[in-house]
Amino acid sequence: MAGPDENHPTRSAESAGFGTGSSYAGIADDTTWNFTAADETFSATQFAYSGNVSAADLLHGLTPVTTGWNTTNQGSPLELTDGIHGGAFQAVPGDQVQGAWTTVGATATYNLGTGPGGAGYNITSVQSIADWANVGFGNQAWTIEVKPVGGSYSTLATVNYQPLGVGDGIQNGVENFFGSDPGEFNRGLVAGAKTVNTFTFTNSQGTLAADLSASYRWSTDLATFRAGGASNGSTTVQFTTQPDTPALGITTVTATVIGAALEKLFVTASVTQN
Repeated sequence: MAGPDENHPTRSAESAGFGTGSSYAGIADDTTWNFTAADETFSATQFAYSGNVSAADLLHGLTPVTTGWNTTNQGSPLELTDGIHGGAFQAVPGDQVQGAWTTVGATATYNLGTGPGGAGYNITSVQSIADWANVGFGNQAWTIEVKPVGGSYSTLATVNYQPLGVGDGIQNGVENFFGSDPGEFNRGLVAGAKTVNTFTFTNSQGTLAADLSASYRWSTDLATFRAGGASNGSTTVQFTTQPDTPALGITTVTATVIGAALEKLFVTASVTQN
């Protein structure tokens, strides 16, 4: 999962979670779990699923036992069950990432308790939403295991939903621009030399489909990205490209800062459909 920020049993916007359910009157150790995969949907519109966040589900407010999570920039698994859809980077002072960073193999274990009837819960739905502002992280790959009261863990579902390309978080349209295979890992933009007012990077180049348009964009905060030539206050960033440099099939791009110097500069490749 990439950059999730909510976790619930009737899931929320951004992450992995359990579904809604009711308490069991009784459940045996050998209970068979039957799970039918729900619809998998994707939207390029930021916050498209923010209304799906739940603050009244089986996981809401629970503290998981975790392994393998990345807590950079205040990312925390605790925010997977807070009932809040995260905003843009640094939208909340002191909480740069209103979600959690997963790593391959990371786990989060939630103890739901025995429920009002003392025999656990009948989980009826599972909802998971992944989201990352302006970057295009929306792929999900995770497994849910559950166990009845007094029983052992068994796999309920395995999800591998990759609408943006497999493994590297790069959208398929951008893969077309790079001339790379969506099913294989691509490094994307590779950083190169920098000076006081320039930053050079490279990317593989392909033949862009006729119905697509590509551009490079820049940002100072990962929240708002601007086109080349656009200004932010007294600062403008322009991009110049050199195809087949330094080798055939590689494009070298130079971002030049004009005006006030920048403490930080982030760049991305953007592909839109005509």
